[in-house]
Amino acid sequence: FLICSQMYNSCLLELMSNSNEEMIYWKISPGEVGDDWENQKSRGLVGIHFFDFDLTDLSEDELRNKISVEYGVEEVAKRANTFGQVRNFLNIKEGDIIVANSGKSKILGIGRVVGPYKFRKGEKYPHTLPVDWYDTTEGTIPKQEGWMVTVIQLKKEEFEELTKQRIKYLL
Repeated sequence: FLICSQMYNSCLLELMSNSNEEMIYWKISPGEVGDDWENQKSRGLVGIHFFDFDLTDLSEDELRNKISVEYGVEEVAKRANTFGQVRNFLNIKEGDIIVANSGKSKILGIGRVVGPYKFRKGEKYPHTLPVDWYDTTEGTIPKQEGWMVTVIQLKKEEFEELTKQRIKYLL
């Protein structure tokens, strides 16, 4: 156990030390409860679906207006939640780390973003980012209460704790 844990941690530390110092960690569900994971993993991307229109070059005001049209004025909480998640997704940059999940207690994979946002018209999850999935071993972790939404930014400490917890469950 100790040797495997040290090797895994060593690989993660090497990956992080060779990366952009401003790297951000994100939790993203590839589909509802991870139902599109195999497709996204095999294609080297992560995708989400909120709307069927391209988000490239939209200002925050334009995004807010499109969301208002989509949900109407009565859905204030839903509009705010959606805006936050879509804005976060669009702010993910090359070098950031993605933790793909299914539900609140399963990690499907971990990867690094390797390019910019791309809209893929006609796909189930058309808003995509290219990802190098460097760890695709699925693992169970303790239940994460905040994982009820699609896109969440993780603190570095949260990411490190998740990888430690995951190692325990993998061995």
